[in-house]
Amino acid sequence: MSHAARTVPDPRASFAVGDARALPVADGWADAVVAGLMLDFVAQRTAALAEMRRICRSGGVVAAYVWDYAGGIGMQLISRFWSAAAGLDPAARLQAEDVIVVQTVFPDADRLWAPFLQGTGPAPA
Repeated sequence: MSHAARTVPDPRASFAVGDARALPVADGWADAVVAGLMLDFVAQRTAALAEMRRICRSGGVVAAYVWDYAGGIGMQLISRFWSAAAGLDPAARLQAEDVIVVQTVFPDADRLWAPFLQGTGPAPA
């Protein structure tokens, strides 16, 4: 959190540590609420999404984005992983989502593979 505060000097921005299922702000507090690359790490995604909706003002925007696991467009390694997982357990098959493609370039194989070795998220589990 302190890194974020140092990196974003805009006085309108504030940072707090909290649970995505119980955010420490009032109903309708935000004009826009975005979950970036984090929904895969929340055990109760429905509760987190409901909380995002609660804190967004009427007419505001609620948005989320995650890695492209199913389509294979942006993260072929993860797509192949989930294809294999679904072959072993059909319940692992992911639902289709709307896609916005953002290309990610890794300088080497070590940088690509490192997140899998961290033990977080659904793939290492």
